[in-house]
Amino acid sequence: MEKWVEPNVSEQNEMRSAEAAIERVRRESQRRLPRLMLHAHITAKSEDNLFTGLTENISEGGVFVSTLSAPGVGETIRLSLFIDDAEGFQVDGVVRWHRYEDSGEVSGCGVQFENLTADSLSRLRRVMMALPREPLFNEF
Repeated sequence: MEKWVEPNVSEQNEMRSAEAAIERVRRESQRRLPRLMLHAHITAKSEDNLFTGLTENISEGGVFVSTLSAPGVGETIRLSLFIDDAEGFQVDGVVRWHRYEDSGEVSGCGVQFENLTADSLSRLRRVMMALPREPLFNEF
């Protein structure tokens, strides 16, 4: 076995960078509300426009909408979710961020729910209870 050698400055910087990346992933994985995969049709209305798209994931706090015509960040919108050809239900939300393609084009937006009614929250929870869960343990 070789003798241990102190890492040089470049190696120390690389280790710090890797540790910071691991910490970012750890923080992101500890979201307050779990996200579940959901592929549902959605329409969204703002004061000026009508948008359409598909959801990618959902939580009690919000939803990600994949769309080529996303409302602007900060816009208040009314979402209509249509799941499994059932009657849709509506929720209000605010666009918090956009996802961009390598080309710079917007390809979706994160929407935070606002002012959920008891009925909408109950419906949302029923939908989420029916969605498949991620496994608790991953094999490496």
